Amino acid sequence: MAGRFDTGKVDAMAMPVMPVEPDTFDIARYADWAAAADHRFAEFLAREEGIAVWQRVRVAEVFLDGCGDMKESLRWQLGGMTRSLDYLTDVPGYLEPWYGIGTTASAFGAEYEWFEGQAPVVRPLYSAVQDVPELVPLESDPAHNKCEEFRDTFAGTGVIVQARMVGEAGEVLSRVKRLWAPGMKLIVGTHVQDPQEQHRLYHEIHQLCS
Repeated sequence: MAGRFDTGKVDAMAMPVMPVEPDTFDIARYADWAAAADHRFAEFLAREEGIAVWQRVRVAEVFLDGCGDMKESLRWQLGGMTRSLDYLTDVPGYLEPWYGIGTTASAFGAEYEWFEGQAPVVRPLYSAVQDVPELVPLESDPAHNKCEEFRDTFAGTGVIVQARMVGEAGEVLSRVKRLWAPGMKLIVGTHVQDPQEQHRLYHEIHQLCS
C-alpha cells in the first residue's frame, strides 16, 4: 500500500445516514433548529468566556464516491442535515460539499471549482508556502494535541479555540475537562452517534462552565 490511498480504512468521524431528496427535506424543522442554535452561538460569542458544543454529522459518502455527482452529493448532505436535527448543538450544520470548502474556505476569500465527475477543489490563494500568512502552529491527525498546552496558552486571551473530539462520550468529557479553564472561549466539536448519549454529553460539557 506504499504510496497509495487506503480506501479500506474506516472514517472514525462518519455516521450512517439515508440520502434525502431535496423536495422532501423538512426545511421548516431545520429552520427552527438552526435559529435556536444561532441564538445560543451568538450568546457564546458575546461572552468573555464559555463553551459552545458543535455536534457534527459527517457523511462518508460526501467525501468518497458521492463527491463526483453534485445531485447525489446534495442528497447525502441533506441526509446528514436531517440526522443533525436529532442532536443538541450550539452551532447549526450547513451543506458541506467537501471538507468545508463551500463555507470555511470562502470565509478566507478562497474560491472553488467543481467539475463534473470530480471532487470540488479550491483555487490556490498562494503560489508558495512562504506566501502563506504565519498562523499559530498546530499539530493534527493522527495524534491529538496536548490539552494543557492549549489551555494555558489561550485562557484569558479572547482567542476562540476549536477542539475536535472524536471518541466515546466519556472520553470526550475527560478531554474537555483537561482543556477547559476559566477565561477560555472554547468550541468543542463532537461526533457522538447516539442522540440520548449526545444530549447527556452536551449538558455535562456546559455544566463545566456554569
